[in-house]
Amino acid sequence: MSAPSLPHQIISSLRSLNPPLPIATAESCTGGLIANELTDIPGSSEVFRIGVVAYSEEAKEGVLGVDKGTIREKGVVSEEVAVEMAKGARRQALKTLSDSSPNLAYGISTTGELGLGSQQDTAWLAVVGPKSSRIRTKLLKGDQIRWDRKTNKLVTAYEALELLREQIEGWDGGKEGN
Repeated sequence: MSAPSLPHQIISSLRSLNPPLPIATAESCTGGLIANELTDIPGSSEVFRIGVVAYSEEAKEGVLGVDKGTIREKGVVSEEVAVEMAKGARRQALKTLSDSSPNLAYGISTTGELGLGSQQDTAWLAVVGPKSSRIRTKLLKGDQIRWDRKTNKLVTAYEALELLREQIEGWDGGKEGN
């Protein structure tokens, strides 16, 4: 028997917390692949709340609340935009919780340019939560994403899932303000 897949590990980890913590995705360059991988897992509906594919600047601003000034100053493919997207996803997840639920959730995002076939291929990944003060980001560039567009999207999605897994493993139930 093989080891559980990365999405399975994530869903199991989120479901095992007391209470289970919800997750929301905000994807641009991965086009919904992260949400797809997580929702392929039986029982994921207990923790997966919403997935947003925000491909345009207007969607990033209007749906996720990314600041227009951040996009103008830093560019849409930037660490700052990825963090704002993840925070926006987290806000969307929190909107789905009952009043009696703790105000805790994860947001994960991707933004980038993939499939250019050059060193210019770039992706920023961000995970926020379960309290908004705990943020992890990662930059993928050039040789890390050097394949065709479809493969680059999949590699980027799984790098983001790995970042999320690491974030979940570091969660201490809020004892240290994570």
